[in-house]
Order: sequence, then structure tokens, then C-alpha cells
Amino acid sequence: MPRFLSSSALFVLAIICSIVFFEPIHGQGVCRHQGKQYRNGDEWIVSNSFIMNCIVHYNRWETKIIACLSMLGERIPVNGQISDQHGVWKCEQKPNGSTRLVQQKQ
Repeated sequence: MPRFLSSSALFVLAIICSIVFFEPIHGQGVCRHQGKQYRNGDEWIVSNSFIMNCIVHYNRWETKIIACLSMLGERIPVNGQISDQHGVWKCEQKPNGSTRLVQQKQ
């Protein structure tokens, strides 16, 4: 004759199942980059030269370089440029997403 679970055991089982089933959905709500997690809209600096952004969609996430940083720490928009005492700084991004910071002496 089969044994039935007690109501408290069923409650604990329901909690465990909801954690297992809902954790993957919750985990999609963040971007992961180099071992760190970021929320939608978060920005962070990579390699002292690039500003990255976390974009979370309903079924996926992505990170993008949205700006570069000059030697003085000034923000340069992608495909933009600024001038300072060290020259002209350009933040160049190719269609494939590769981005580079270029300094031209004045």
C-alpha cells in the first residue's frame, strides 16, 4: 500500500520544486561578464578604456561597449571623438562589434 506525504512534506517539496523551476528564469535577468553579474542598465569599465552596458531582454541578455574612456577619463561615445591635451581620441566600433580606442597626436 503506497504511503502519502504529510502536508508539511508536500509544502517543503513544493518550495524546492519552485526554486528549481524558477531559478533559470530568474537567472536570465542579469548579464554575466568575467565572473560578475550586472542588472539591466548597469554600466561598468573594462580594461580602463571601455564602458560596457547590460541589456536584459525577456528571453536573453547581452553586453555592449557603449563608450570609450580617454586617458583623462572622459567618456567618448561609440564612433565619436574628443580632443584634450593628449590629442584627439576616437572610439571606433566596427559592424561586427569590435571596438578600439585610437589616440591621434595633435
